[in-house]
Amino acid sequence: LTLLLSLLTLGFFLFKTFHKLHLEALQNQLKSHALFLQHSLALPLQNKDGIKLNTLSQSFGKQTRLRITLISKEGVVLADSHELPSRMDNHQDRPEIATAMQGQTGISTRYSHTLQKQMMYVAIPFEDPSLKGFVLRTSLPFEWAQDAIQSKTSRTVVGGSLIALIAAILSLMISKKITIPIEKLKEASKKVAEGKLDFSLPASTSEEMHSLATSLKTMAECFKV
Repeated sequence: LTLLLSLLTLGFFLFKTFHKLHLEALQNQLKSHALFLQHSLALPLQNKDGIKLNTLSQSFGKQTRLRITLISKEGVVLADSHELPSRMDNHQDRPEIATAMQGQTGISTRYSHTLQKQMMYVAIPFEDPSLKGFVLRTSLPFEWAQDAIQSKTSRTVVGGSLIALIAAILSLMISKKITIPIEKLKEASKKVAEGKLDFSLPASTSEEMHSLATSLKTMAECFKV
């Protein structure tokens, strides 16, 4: 029962830990996609080529299955892979956009009224000084993220739990292998103390235990004489 409770506790701890790690890995993946696309969008953004910006965003969105959104320093949507920018609200108040406009990576998970589903967002500021204030955002449905994280976390936890279980069983076997000979030696030494000199000892694979058993037998033989 103790072993089972320990394994359950370990499993829960591993699940929480790896869930967090896989979530962070997914967020970093969204950020990497944004950084990669940023270089392709920089020139058409400087040239104010809205058609090129939307074409690139839609093409990249199809390739990666991510939603791509480009936002101006005023919060106006300049390009989007899933919706016409003219139909979209000002994004200046979106938490991840506000953070990115301050020069940091913005991350949030919230409901999208455009797509009508929970989304995971990662927004980054443009590195080019001439494009300061512009933001590029990548996102994906949160249920996709949850499925991917759940799958990876479950495999990791199951694997870790199996290793822990095997290690616990081996530890128990080794412990019994050591404990049983010691108990037999204690019983033998007690018999010697009581003058009962006829006893047998189990064979030991440990050099130290074998030496101790031999000494005890020698002592018994001396008492017999």
